[in-house]
Amino acid sequence: MQIFSAAGIILPRAAILGTEVISVQYKDLYALLRGEPEARRYFDSLPSYAREQIQTRPDGVNSLASLKDYADNLLRGDD
Repeated sequence: MQIFSAAGIILPRAAILGTEVISVQYKDLYALLRGEPEARRYFDSLPSYAREQIQTRPDGVNSLASLKDYADNLLRGDD
């Protein structure tokens, strides 16, 4: 797992930079789900068809934000 500052600098996980946003990126979906309990809970809450579709492209999901974006696209129209 690597953590990048908004400037693209690799940071230790516990780095705090005031109000600067830090984006956590993982190798793939499976590393994300192992490393981020919130991502695991979110993924598990999705309908099975959405989980299955996301799992077909695990390399395209490397952060909680990318997981939510992908799921939002899949779920669009389910309302």
